[in-house]
Amino acid sequence: MTFEHQRSVEQTPLNQAAPSVQPSKTSKRPASWRALLVDVDPQAHAQLQASLKQIGACKLQAVSDINLAMEDLSRHRYDVVIACADQNEAATLQVTKQIQDQHPGTESILLSKSEPTKQMLINAMRSGACDILHTPLNSDEMMLRLQLVHARAVSRRVENLRIRKLQKTCDKLTQAHQDVSRQVDVLCNDLVHAYHDLASQMHQTVQNNDFLSYVGNELDLEHVLRRTLEYVLEKAGPTNAAVFLPAIGDEYSLGGYVNLDGSRESTTMILQHLADVVAPKMVDRPSALHITDNQTLGKWIGADAAYLEDAHVLAVRCHHEDETLAVLVTFRDQSTPFDLELVQTFEAISTLLAEQLARVIRIHHRHLPYLADDDEPAFRF
Repeated sequence: MTFEHQRSVEQTPLNQAAPSVQPSKTSKRPASWRALLVDVDPQAHAQLQASLKQIGACKLQAVSDINLAMEDLSRHRYDVVIACADQNEAATLQVTKQIQDQHPGTESILLSKSEPTKQMLINAMRSGACDILHTPLNSDEMMLRLQLVHARAVSRRVENLRIRKLQKTCDKLTQAHQDVSRQVDVLCNDLVHAYHDLASQMHQTVQNNDFLSYVGNELDLEHVLRRTLEYVLEKAGPTNAAVFLPAIGDEYSLGGYVNLDGSRESTTMILQHLADVVAPKMVDRPSALHITDNQTLGKWIGADAAYLEDAHVLAVRCHHEDETLAVLVTFRDQSTPFDLELVQTFEAISTLLAEQLARVIRIHHRHLPYLADDDEPAFRF
């Protein structure tokens, strides 16, 4: 098996605000919320209190150490925990991980008076922190960063509430189906259809969570693509799969691939043609591309379709906010076709992969394309 990936040529600190995520000036002020500050610096307390009040009605509770913070979290619900990492970085990161595991509706921010290192930023994000504030910050930037974190906490609570309501609705409909089916056959059929619709939504939610468990905490592009292709192999079985990333203009370059058959020379030619022909055509395609015959294959691939003769091809566009961030393409012999469930799975993960790539770009300030220094991908295993 061969896996290849294009590395980014530039990196930007995580603790700089991204222009692309500026909140709208016309957005409504958020509802009241609670924040917990873990710091002994009165000046930090005052600055945070002033910024939080500008975002919305906020109650800021301050404690002096992380042990008191965990005790307070066991008794009260907080939207955001803001912890200073200067005194004991390792212990603070451990508590941040506990907050992520035990209080999934609470977001965590770290404060640091010194410039955070790259390793600290990666460790912080993997432990569950959604931002690091390099103090002191001016009031406007402080308010912006806190507002973004608060919006994320609210969004997560709404999503969790939606899932709980969906589960309760599914349970109620199941019971109603059992009662009504004994009395009215017509109503029984209607409820069966409704049940199937809800079951499909639940199944998609499970699939989404399954994929997110692979890549949800990965903040490095190399790891995101690696885990994505591993997930594809787990769901699809033996197959050839590649991820193409936007390059200059309408061109695409190879981000990573897994190859289970064929010579290196033929594989290189196939992947290059997929990058030149298939990937650009996927930009305007709203749904998955599923090719099962040579005639359609020739229309899409062109003169070099012979390389994939009698093969089935499945491709999806991974887009975020109308911007294509990647194209995922798989192909294999027609003796093992891609079934409808796998097509649906690819369409589901395409959205999640695009969101994850957008998160990587936003956090690391990396800009596509991710180009290597030569024609070969920069990483393989």
